[in-house]
Amino acid sequence: MPVIAEEEVAAGRTPAIGDRFFLVDPLDGTRAFIRHSPEFTINIGLIEAGRPTFGIIYAPALEQLFATVDLRRAVEVEIAPGADATLQGRELKPLTGRDPDLNALIAFASRSHAAESTEEYLKRLAIAQKRKASSSLKFCLIARGEADLYARLGETSEWDTAAGHAILSAAGGSVTTLGGEPLRYGKSDARFANPKFVAWGRAPLLTAP
Repeated sequence: MPVIAEEEVAAGRTPAIGDRFFLVDPLDGTRAFIRHSPEFTINIGLIEAGRPTFGIIYAPALEQLFATVDLRRAVEVEIAPGADATLQGRELKPLTGRDPDLNALIAFASRSHAAESTEEYLKRLAIAQKRKASSSLKFCLIARGEADLYARLGETSEWDTAAGHAILSAAGGSVTTLGGEPLRYGKSDARFANPKFVAWGRAPLLTAP
């Protein structure tokens, strides 16, 4: 099965893809890693017919693994680096996005990629609290029910979002373009670049740019 990885694409080595392929980012949150922050992750997402159907995100410094079990179930589990990675016999905590309070929303923002356009977008919603985090952990924390949305109006690539998208979707959330369309994958002609998007704990709360 084809594997599309950030470093391989950067080096000009991009295999042909079909309806099924993996997107891999072996180090998401590079700036956090350089700062010795624990908020860096390993992302693996499976794409089928343009949508993410399986995802694993591992934060080794936090000893946290987030994964889809099926299309409608996602879990988290504590696994230390170097430990037996099997899930058998471990406590699997279900991930479920929270029901939003439309008058007091909680939004995640990138710790390293703040943008004025993102702030303008968030002004259209009743944001009561803004939290910051690095890497794909933002998807996982929304899937855990800690926030309602994460808007990213800057540049990202498909390997940054595929695993988190799968996990959030399985927890009852969604990831859409600013127009409310589901974020799609497999855009090899665009070097796997994403459009501007919003990750939601539930259904989209805004459906127009």
